[in-house]
Amino acid sequence: MPTNNPYWLPAPDPFPIPFATQAKFNPATHLSGDQNFGPVGPGKVSDPNSPLYAGPGLGPNIISRNLTPDNTGNPAGGIDLPRFIAIMRAGHDFDTQHLECGKDAQDNCYSAPVDGSQLQIMPRTKLRNMTNYQMMAIWTYLSTAPCNAHNDDIGKQFPLLQNTCK
Repeated sequence: MPTNNPYWLPAPDPFPIPFATQAKFNPATHLSGDQNFGPVGPGKVSDPNSPLYAGPGLGPNIISRNLTPDNTGNPAGGIDLPRFIAIMRAGHDFDTQHLECGKDAQDNCYSAPVDGSQLQIMPRTKLRNMTNYQMMAIWTYLSTAPCNAHNDDIGKQFPLLQNTCK
């Protein structure tokens, strides 16, 4: 801020947090999932010790997916570009991790009105109108992340997060 400009008034710093104390980017865990969003509706998880258990009458916790590329170099564990575009536009859960109670599963499942065939924590209504070029740019960016195999306790709790790295 120029000090000799009469149009500038002194003001408090709008960003008072020192840069050194801000969160650091960790490339080892970037885009590798494991964010617990909690349940999105009614359902059943019978094991109260399960990391998916949120409470009686609630469906399983939604855990974000590992978006890092696998040994093929494709992101999200090997999703090719056409399937990636289909997922982004329709929100279809090809991994079938959130089954509907009674129809497909008796446990770790969701009841109506939750549609288990759809990814639950995804802004697909905003993403579906993106161009193929924009979708390809996101897919390409995700392909550059380092692979995270999740050969750790998190991968044992949530096998879907495991990935095959080179």
